[in-house]
Amino acid sequence: MSGLASVSALLLAVTFAWAGASKIVTPVATRASFVALGVPAPGPMSRAVPAVELALSAALVVAPRPAAIAGGVMLIGFSVVLARAVARGVTVGCRCFGGFGAAPVSAGHLVRNGGLVVAAAVATGTDAVRVPPLEAVVVVSLVAFIIVLGVATLDLRRAIGAFWSVALPGETR
Repeated sequence: MSGLASVSALLLAVTFAWAGASKIVTPVATRASFVALGVPAPGPMSRAVPAVELALSAALVVAPRPAAIAGGVMLIGFSVVLARAVARGVTVGCRCFGGFGAAPVSAGHLVRNGGLVVAAAVATGTDAVRVPPLEAVVVVSLVAFIIVLGVATLDLRRAIGAFWSVALPGETR
């Protein structure tokens, strides 16, 4: 379990580093996205969130258990904001990864965040990040690939409109 927890902590560390750095280099787009998504105090939050994400990234390597708990709570908070935006029909990009997250908010963002929350829960299984065994790397990589495939499927469905016959929250037919 320690190997899976270490790989999960490293996956989260990279994810939070990418997200935080991307928001820092695109501050205007980040703030505009926070405004459109209905984030409270979007100005200060658009500066604080990237700093916290970068701090969590470092903390996940140094003290994975408490950092994974904090990261999981933060991801759940992000998910609530995104779910509210999807339900309201907001079509702005979440800018979760700065300029790289320009796709309109959708159920795919919630699936991705759900996978990251699971990774955070698994990462609480270790007190220290260790070099993981190959099996742990393969398992976490496979699960991450399946989540990415699910997100891509949802994005494709949103783009072309007909993977399933049931409308997703925030969609109109």
